[in-house]
Amino acid sequence: MKIIITEEQYDNLYLRRRLSDIMDEGLFLIDNAHNLYRGTDFCEHYPTLKIFMEGFIEDIINQYYNMTGDDIREFIYDYIGQENFIDMLLDVHGEEIETLYNEITKDC
Repeated sequence: MKIIITEEQYDNLYLRRRLSDIMDEGLFLIDNAHNLYRGTDFCEHYPTLKIFMEGFIEDIINQYYNMTGDDIREFIYDYIGQENFIDMLLDVHGEEIETLYNEITKDC
């Protein structure tokens, strides 16, 4: 049995798979935060979680590019939207992100 899908359906499936991989890069950053953010003054550069999340998106974009060679900046900012992507990250990894942020900024 063959299943025929449209090009638009194929693109949507591809983007969903890609989105899962992108979220996994967020976990990588969380797991390696102490090495990746070493020397960063979080109190000065990331005074709020929202500002941290904006920087975290840039870090995900850079990390994903380093791992795959794919530039996903347009995908995140134009297709998904920054606020939506932040909401999605917080839905999936919110507890880990908030724990990391609170741990790193506890002395602020």
